[in-house]
Amino acid sequence: MIIETNDLKNPKLRFTVKGNVEKIADISSRIVKFVGEPEQDFKAIVKIIPKKKYNFKITDIKTDSNNIKLSLNYNDNKEYELSIENIKKTEGEYFDAITLETDSKYMPEIPIRVYGNIFKKVKSDN
Repeated sequence: MIIETNDLKNPKLRFTVKGNVEKIADISSRIVKFVGEPEQDFKAIVKIIPKKKYNFKITDIKTDSNNIKLSLNYNDNKEYELSIENIKKTEGEYFDAITLETDSKYMPEIPIRVYGNIFKKVKSDN
């Protein structure tokens, strides 16, 4: 990192920041894609597995989307399973955001992105 100052003797100061980065959870996917025709059923499962050291609970799910349906389950293996289902049945693209709120001070929110591209296949005359 370089910091510029108005000091004529030291106009630029260089800083180095070092440290270990730890994952507080294993997340199977932070981006979900649904691509295909309107009559297809699309569903994805995102697994969120808190690390024992940072054990946290997911307290809420938020999205403003009208294109997807969500449900969250917690299983005996101490894993969360976020089920995401496409409910858009008309052609078009969409980009949606899901926010999982947690009780963790280290990761109070977990963002999941959803991309949908719903289209009719072009039939060839051959």
